[in-house]
Amino acid sequence: MLQLLAPDCVRDAEAALLPPGARTTVVGALDIATETAHHRDRIQAACRIVVNGEPMYLIAPGGHPLATIGISTAEGKVTRILLRSARADDHFARTAPSPAPGPVTAQGHRAGNPPPTALGRMRTMKYVVRRIRAEEWRELRAVRLESLLDSPGAFGVRHADAVALPDRAWREQAERAAAAADDGLFVAVDETGSWAGTAGAAPLADIPDTAHVYAVYVAPAHRGPDGPARALMEAAVDFAREHIDRARLTLGVREDNHRALAFYRRIGFHDLGTVVPYPLDPSKFLRILGCPDFRAAGAAPPGGP
Repeated sequence: MLQLLAPDCVRDAEAALLPPGARTTVVGALDIATETAHHRDRIQAACRIVVNGEPMYLIAPGGHPLATIGISTAEGKVTRILLRSARADDHFARTAPSPAPGPVTAQGHRAGNPPPTALGRMRTMKYVVRRIRAEEWRELRAVRLESLLDSPGAFGVRHADAVALPDRAWREQAERAAAAADDGLFVAVDETGSWAGTAGAAPLADIPDTAHVYAVYVAPAHRGPDGPARALMEAAVDFAREHIDRARLTLGVREDNHRALAFYRRIGFHDLGTVVPYPLDPSKFLRILGCPDFRAAGAAPPGGP
């Protein structure tokens, strides 16, 4: 790696793609090479691609575009590396000429070739929304870590803490979300078999008579009106109505997450007038929204007459 980098090479990255506390700018070949070694598995899965007319590398776990890597060179050495999030309006195309087929990666794609869902802007795609299966703990871990990198301020756990969880913890999470009577996690699976998003519902242990929607995430390439966000929310809300014996269904959204707030309001959630500190940063606040008509007048709760 050091042989490829100019001594004064610069690596710039969006903070959202880095672990908490990591430097957004790193200068110097040795520091960059050391950092790169810690993320070797992700970098090795990157594929060469054209993004908005420019040759780059694409990181797309499970076929979901997560980030692009732009590389500048001079006199045969890398002088700058730019890491940024993939965006909904990015246009992806294969490089030309196409590289020779490489070995199959962990995601099931040929190394050096773009994943199927990364080619072109995302158009209408069919999704299957279903409950997670107990054996899908690896998929759960992958999508959860992806979500914490993509939207670190949207969840109540840090990426570094999730990375440190043992396999046993992920197995237990998947088993509970698949089989618990009152805790269900739903996944949207696209036409390639890749997970496009998640949403779940469960009781809130510390708030009486209240359930909440949790783990709402849609991969960047699947966002928008044709994506599975609405269907995932409908699955979570329907599960809560049918299986969770609580009078209210709520969710919490960071006040500065305007895109998420707009989506939830658009599908009918309303502001309850309550804000609470965001657990990972008490200087930020969560706005609590409620599901309207969660328990229609006269409707019996689960297990009722």
